[in-house]
Amino acid sequence: MGAPVRFDGSHKRDRFLAQTLDEHVDWVQVCPEVGAGMGVPRPTLRLIGDAAAPRLVVGASGEDFTERVEAFSRTALDRLAGLDLCGFVLKSSSPTCGMERVRVYGASGIPHKQGVGVFARALLERFPELPIEEEGRLHDPALREAFLDAVFAYARWRALAQQPIEARALIDFHQRNKFLLRVHSPMHAAELGRLVARAGCRSRDDQDVRGPDDESGESGRYGDYGQLFMRAVKVRATLRKHVDMLRRIAGHLRPYISDSARTVLDEAIGDYEAGLTSRQVPLALLRNHAREQALGYLSEQSYLDPYPKTLGRH
Repeated sequence: MGAPVRFDGSHKRDRFLAQTLDEHVDWVQVCPEVGAGMGVPRPTLRLIGDAAAPRLVVGASGEDFTERVEAFSRTALDRLAGLDLCGFVLKSSSPTCGMERVRVYGASGIPHKQGVGVFARALLERFPELPIEEEGRLHDPALREAFLDAVFAYARWRALAQQPIEARALIDFHQRNKFLLRVHSPMHAAELGRLVARAGCRSRDDQDVRGPDDESGESGRYGDYGQLFMRAVKVRATLRKHVDMLRRIAGHLRPYISDSARTVLDEAIGDYEAGLTSRQVPLALLRNHAREQALGYLSEQSYLDPYPKTLGRH
């Protein structure tokens, strides 16, 4: 984000995060090393020992900061739990914040990229449903799209789950996100469909699907839906699945659009499949056709409008 908290007093400002995504989210900044009492500048840290449970030490002196960073992590995560986060971006390669492939030094002194940062490990364990990525991996267009899909899907779910919801509202939410769920995880989509079907049957007697603190028996279904929904959207959709879904939606539109419009649409999907354009191009065409033809069951699908369009240009 540009804060000068690195060991040498510098920063690692990421333009996409600090400028582009910043327009659509409120950031909560965390630096585990400064939070644990280390100053700026400070000696460099490294992970040593067993990659599954490494120690966090100063490279030059061997001073151990593991317990201090773990204690800070517990306190920080307790605070973050009350902030309704919809995603988290970690700093790649960091011995505190790296999510994967962090260097761990063995007895020989030779590093192996098998570690997870001390804070990152605690974060991943505490919030298994939260969309989490590293800033370095977000430079990959496919990984960035997958992360944004999950973050804004989670935001939609959290908005719905802020209050007790009627079964009809849950059914409508599921219908609007059906294509998104199918492209990410058909297995989870089918299970979520069964949960929603049971909620619909129950609604004839019970008018709502209550929140997590309710003891009526509906809370299990409500909580299960949210957990399964986030597990589904966190499954990375492959290029093949995206292309298949785009063509499936195009098939729904074919009876309503001209031959020339079909040709342009097919070319846009083909260009996306070939890596010549982003997914936003065929999505925009599909979305516009669905709205022009007043096909509500298509135009209301979150898959066609998964996150703010400005984020797809970068």
